[in-house]
Formats: sequence, structure tokens, C-alpha cells
Amino acid sequence: LAQAAVFEPRSSVGAQRTCSKPASMPETVILVPGDRRADLLTADEGLRIQHEDCDTWSVPVARERDIALQFLQDEDKHYKNNKPGRFKPSRRVGHGRIGWNKKGLYWHSGHLKRFFGMTDDKANVLLLQEAGPAVPEFNSNSGGGLLGALATHITSISAQVRQNFLQATFQLADRNNNGKLSRPELGTMMRKILVTMSSKDVEDMMQEADSDGSGNISYTEFVQWLDTKASDSIKNGLQKNLSCDADLIKATFRLWDKDGDGSVRTAELFRVLSKQLPGCSEGQVRALVDLLDVDDDDRVDYEEFIEFLFVRK
Repeated sequence: LAQAAVFEPRSSVGAQRTCSKPASMPETVILVPGDRRADLLTADEGLRIQHEDCDTWSVPVARERDIALQFLQDEDKHYKNNKPGRFKPSRRVGHGRIGWNKKGLYWHSGHLKRFFGMTDDKANVLLLQEAGPAVPEFNSNSGGGLLGALATHITSISAQVRQNFLQATFQLADRNNNGKLSRPELGTMMRKILVTMSSKDVEDMMQEADSDGSGNISYTEFVQWLDTKASDSIKNGLQKNLSCDADLIKATFRLWDKDGDGSVRTAELFRVLSKQLPGCSEGQVRALVDLLDVDDDDRVDYEEFIEFLFVRK
């Protein structure tokens, strides 16, 4: 179902994002479901994209708008011209990926998947009638069979598990194995764990956590900063982004995702799943990976893989 949300328009960094109405005039935005994505072609100035917090909406910048409309127009021409085969549900554009799923049309860049919507004044009657509640959150209960076997290797997130994950991530980011992270290494690590963290947040963290003034941060300094100096928004963000087993898997995939477009190579996924599912045959694991590679481009959207694993409420 389409998702409707009333919000106070807000702008992003600088003057790139603007809102069509003053703050005193909230507008209603509909998250257009995937099977009605063509309606976005008629949105005109009512086109919206989820803000970086994924809770509010923004006017898309020119590049985001162009990428979305070009994708939809190419799909429309593909079927109108009776071209052979299906139109692939996603494509890579630079270091990002435009595509659609049941939830809607999305732009995945910088490790963040944001969906497109439109203001209700631009929506037709059928779309308005479909507007309904938000998509439910993940349920951690998994099914049996092959997926159940994989789920048995997934640990629920506790404070200790979260700490272990952060330590392992810190060690992975330490490419020269000197026990410390430089500014670029720390920024890369934190942006993959907490995708809404800004460059200013990283800069502030370096200044506050670098207790010996070396220009690098040890894991001990990082933990001390997190416990005593980190802002509530950072602490709450980490807890929110690492709150359940699905979050941990998603964060692990982001560590593999060098381009930040939300996909990993099927060969890498096959290798990892084969190790995690010793009781399953190579053919079973291969069949699962092939099923998830909906574009036949040897890449898997890992967020959709996680949705495939965890049953929704």
C-alpha cells in the first residue's frame, strides 16, 4: 500500500534542497508503491524523496530527479516499443543505484536507500485510495528450512553483542594494523555503521576522542569517547541502527559495500553463505543466491536479502 505522511517541509545542507511551502503549511506526501511507480512521472513539482533521516521528506536535487525520471521513462519506452525481455528493476548510476521494489522507487547511494513519493495534490484518485499505514517493521522470527538454518547463526543484539560488533568493525577498518584509526579510516567506519552521521560529526568525534593529540584514535579512546563524550544523537543512532539481528546483518553488508549502492557481488555472498550453512549443499546455496539476483547482473540487493530472511509482522 502507498504510505501517507504529514510533515513540516524541511531543507537539507546548503541551498540544494528547498520546500515548496512555508513551515506553517504542512503538506501530505504519499510513498508511491512499486507497482504504481509510473505515477511519479506525473508528479512534476510534487516529487519528493525521503530525507537522510528517512522519516521526513525533501524536494529532490536536480540529479536525483533526473535519475529517477530517466529510469521511469526508459522503462515506459521499453514496454511501449515492445522490446524483448523484461526491463531490469534496477540500474547502477555512478556510485549509486536506482530501482524499485514492492515498497516503491528508490535511490540507493552513500549506504542509504531513500524512496520517492509525491504530494497528495499531484496524486490521482486511485493512488489516493491506496494510501495506507506504514510498512511494518521486521519480525526477528525466521522460518524453517534453508532460511531457518541461516537464522540459527544470527545472534540477537544485546549491549555486549553491539560492543563486540563495534570492536570487530574497528579492527576491520584498521587497514595498516597499528591499533589506531586515522581520520579517513574512522570516518569510513562510522558512516557505514551510522549512515546519517555527517562529516562534521566525524570531525567533532576526532577532536573529542583523540585524547593524546596524535591525530589517530585507538579503540580504547573510541570506547571512552562513546561512553563519556558522544552526543545523545550518536548514542541513540548507534542503538537504533544496531538494535536487532537484521540490523547487524545489514551493517555487516555495508562494510562489504565499497560503492555504497546497497549491493554485493553474488560470488561473495555465495562464499559467506556456504560457510554459514555447512549443512546445505552447494546447489541449495547457489539456488538461493540466484533467486536473490533479480537483475541477473551478479549482484544482490542486500536490504532485500534481509527482508527475504525476516518475516514481516
